[in-house]
Amino acid sequence: MSRFNSIVVLGLAFWLLTVSNLSSAEKSPDAGPKDRSGRTAIEKALEEPLDADFDKTPLQEVVNILKNRCKIEIVIDPRALGDVGIGADTPVTKELHNLSLRSALNLMLRDLCLTWTIKDDVLLITTLEEEENMLYTRVYDVSDLVVCHGVHDEFWDDYDTLIDVICDTVMPTNWDCVGGPGAIAGASLGGAKVLVVSQTYHIHCKIAELLVRIRKIAEKNPDAGPPRRNRPIPQRKKECTGPFISPMPPLPPTTHEKPADK
Repeated sequence: MSRFNSIVVLGLAFWLLTVSNLSSAEKSPDAGPKDRSGRTAIEKALEEPLDADFDKTPLQEVVNILKNRCKIEIVIDPRALGDVGIGADTPVTKELHNLSLRSALNLMLRDLCLTWTIKDDVLLITTLEEEENMLYTRVYDVSDLVVCHGVHDEFWDDYDTLIDVICDTVMPTNWDCVGGPGAIAGASLGGAKVLVVSQTYHIHCKIAELLVRIRKIAEKNPDAGPPRRNRPIPQRKKECTGPFISPMPPLPPTTHEKPADK
């Protein structure tokens, strides 16, 4: 991860911890000082079962049906869809039975090479390319996942191992260390050990799910204590010995011509 993005992410962390506590920040990817009812309703509706059959139904009509059934605001991103040549009248054919709205949207929009996200308290249908630009900063309390025992029985915080696990398993191509848009950094702020992550809504969902699974495994062995892991030796910065001056190349031999006789 680039040093610049790490600094930006950590700066955002200080701001987030000032205006909201960690528990509220973990409710959803774009959690702010107050939880908004529109986002809460969408999160709840996404887990509700849905049955629907669409046979060459225009996309806008599908959206209207889902809005009425699920009682949430669903909006099509016309500019993004227009950029890839998809209109609101694009036909949708899909049978959806006993699926959550989340799964139904994934299956239905995948056929159109589209996706969805939550933005400005609405469920937004947009393109895959556009969603990559919609990053949310979320703070994860990982105090129970980063503490380690060092070689001398000292305790230290190993953020790097957890960050590597996340970046290697959750959409590896979407992190700035490999040229992607997302950023992640660990920090101890206000007594809490946190990860500050800037990523898309769907990647945040995958990160939250991964952390839940890691904790469930840890709960099976509660007496194990912090893992034994040696603290890495910090790399000593190379001392600057002054500007490097390349030796001047030898001058070509001077040719002395005998002056002409007058």
